Amino acid sequence: MKLFEVEDAIERLLSDFTDRETGEFAPEMEDELAKLEMARDRIGLSIGRYVLGLETEADAVDGQVKRLSRRRDSLRNQAVRLRNYLSTYLPDGLKLKDDILSISWTRSKKVFVYPEYSENTDSWPKPFTRIKRELDVAKLKQALSDPADPHHDLAIKIARLDERKSIVLR
Repeated sequence: MKLFEVEDAIERLLSDFTDRETGEFAPEMEDELAKLEMARDRIGLSIGRYVLGLETEADAVDGQVKRLSRRRDSLRNQAVRLRNYLSTYLPDGLKLKDDILSISWTRSKKVFVYPEYSENTDSWPKPFTRIKRELDVAKLKQALSDPADPHHDLAIKIARLDERKSIVLR
C-alpha cells in the first residue's frame, strides 16, 4: 500500500465508522485503525530513510563535484600557463601546423582602465557607467515583518511574506 492510500483508508474508516450523532468511533474498528496507522508510520519512516539516503548520496556527489571542479580548474590553469608560455616564446605571427594542431595568431583589442579610475568608482564618467539595480530582499523581508518599519506600507504594496514549512529528517 502507498502512503496516500493508507491515509485515504484511515479517512474512510474514520468517516464510515464514526457515529454522526455522538462522534464516537466504533470500538470494533479500533484494531483496523491501529493497523492502518502503524502501516502509515512504517511507510513514512521507510520513505524518510530513503530520502536521507538520497541526500547522503547527493552530498557525496557534491564532494566529487568539488574535487572534479578543482581538477578542472587546475587543468584550465595549466592550459592558460602553457598558452601564455607559447605566446611569449614563439615569434609573433609564426604559424605552425601538423596533423592534429594548427597554431596561428589573431589580433584583438581589450580596454585597459587606468588603476586610479578602476579602483575609484566615483570618478567614472557617466557616459561609461551603468548601474545594476536589484531588490534588497533582506530589507524587504524586514519591512514586511515589522509594521513599525517606516517602509512597511510600501513593502506590502509590492510583496508579501509567505509562511513556509518544511519537513525535517535527521
